[in-house]
Amino acid sequence: RGLQKQSVITSILISLVFMASFVPFGIILVLGANFDIQNPFHMGSYKIALFAPFLNFMANPLIYLISIASFREFLVKKVLHVKGWNADRDCNSVSRELSASRMSSQ
Repeated sequence: RGLQKQSVITSILISLVFMASFVPFGIILVLGANFDIQNPFHMGSYKIALFAPFLNFMANPLIYLISIASFREFLVKKVLHVKGWNADRDCNSVSRELSASRMSSQ
């Protein structure tokens, strides 16, 4: 049940970010001949439309990191392992520090 919920959330987030990042480009394509490149507003819109798809590509790993616990755990262990840290020890110490700071703030 939990894995299914993670999958649905991830799929929705990926779809929303995809649509949001490609809508500006679609609008530019629809405007086509009515698009005046000399107009500063149109030029700014054009630059945003060209850059927005790159935001989609950059957002995907962050969405996976936020919405899929197993991906987050895998990434933390691999990144910490590559840097030569003891991933289990460091993850546990970070968890203890976060728990302690939450308790002290209450």
